[in-house]
Amino acid sequence: MNGTKISVIIPVFEVKDYLGECLNSILNQDFKYPYEIILSDFGSKDGSTEICTKYEFKYPERIYVIHSERNYGVSASRNAGLMSARGEFVTFLDSDDKVKPNYLTTLYDLAMKTESEIVTGGYYILNKRAHRGWSRKKFAGSGKACLKKIYSSPILKFRTFCWGRLYKTQLLRDYRITFDSDLNRFEDWVFVFKALFVAEKVAFTKKPLYYYRQRTGSLMESAEEIITPHLKALARTKDFALDNDKDFALELFAKPRFAIKEQIFYDCSYSHKKLNTSTRKLYKGCKESLLQIFNGDETKRITDGKDHD
Repeated sequence: MNGTKISVIIPVFEVKDYLGECLNSILNQDFKYPYEIILSDFGSKDGSTEICTKYEFKYPERIYVIHSERNYGVSASRNAGLMSARGEFVTFLDSDDKVKPNYLTTLYDLAMKTESEIVTGGYYILNKRAHRGWSRKKFAGSGKACLKKIYSSPILKFRTFCWGRLYKTQLLRDYRITFDSDLNRFEDWVFVFKALFVAEKVAFTKKPLYYYRQRTGSLMESAEEIITPHLKALARTKDFALDNDKDFALELFAKPRFAIKEQIFYDCSYSHKKLNTSTRKLYKGCKESLLQIFNGDETKRITDGKDHD
């Protein structure tokens, strides 16, 4: 792929206050191999487009910008980057986040050392100050073994965001793994799930390399945007699993483990005030839908209105 080792894909939408810091962090890497930065600027009206253009002119050998006047959503934005990627690996960086100078080097070296198709690093949560997130586990093994740990571990210590990882580009293309364009909430987990499901070797390091910025403007704002899309995304992962390894799928989705129930309960705790109800009453109403997905039954396939090949 033209000698490019890593393609860094950054979806951009109205983040002018953070974009410069994000780009500077990925430009100032100690990585000794060629890498490229793909900015997918979809419909920004706040000045982010001008920042993208400025950086592209300043670093033409490294930065490539995909412009769209319309915002088709974060899934479409990342997919546009995937289509253009020339790197042996791809990684995703959100445009209001930033990374350590050794981000690319640490992940790439781990991929080479373990011969892994997917590698993941730890992260900091960045609000008023930085503190470590929950990714404090080391792991090396198959993607399916990793999924078992994710679904059985408390508080999902193997986090489910798409960023902070390297993915072998050829793996994604061989299995046609992209972001589901109709999902713009919890689309990360569907993508990560599919990639892990087909990967033979994956590795995690607990070293924090990524700064995930929590800000009010990025939070979901209604129960419909949190709970329903989350259940839809979980259903989508089950359908993918059934299509690719029925026996493993039925084992993985035999019942809702603690980590999954905890995530749904958190969704309810965030949403209950907006719905004028209690967290427990809201969660009780979600249980039936959750049990429809996690029941170990192939006949309870949830297609959520999406055609499956």
